[in-house]
Amino acid sequence: MCSRMVSIWSACQSVFVKVMAHGVDLLLPNCVAAQYKCSLKLEAEDGRGGLRQPRSKASGGIAIVLFENEENIHELVFTSTNNSCSMELLSVTYSNDGDADSIEISLNNSLLANFKTYEHHNDGHNWNAFRTEDGFQMRQPVNDGHTQLEVAARELENVRNRVEIDFMLVQVECFHELLPIE
Repeated sequence: MCSRMVSIWSACQSVFVKVMAHGVDLLLPNCVAAQYKCSLKLEAEDGRGGLRQPRSKASGGIAIVLFENEENIHELVFTSTNNSCSMELLSVTYSNDGDADSIEISLNNSLLANFKTYEHHNDGHNWNAFRTEDGFQMRQPVNDGHTQLEVAARELENVRNRVEIDFMLVQVECFHELLPIE
């Protein structure tokens, strides 16, 4: 996991993909191997948007409440040289207590994944029972510059409904365009 730490591999020469997440630079090497993958854990409370809600079972002790059409946005900055990178959503961890609701995850305003939350009514006792949705298997390219990853609550069953987001796991994969040795 490369989340929230700076990692530099001394075996690499000068080619890196720099991902700036929440003010932290992550350096992903693309040197010896022509391909590199890194998983990033994006805590919802580190994004912007939504209401912070303390939850003892949330991974960081806080979940983000989203009402209908509210969004939680993460800004990432990619800089690279001779790299082709893509991002895949691995999972979303959330809680809800009530009807199934629609969640959409977008990368630069293009739909990356969507799903329905688990429907389970328990008089408010499920807000601290987090579930993980995974298996999306959709990958989108990311280019140099600012990248926006957004999770949004859509089509909630009634106006009082909400969903709480704990975190997302994404995988960044880069291929280095190697020059032939003559």
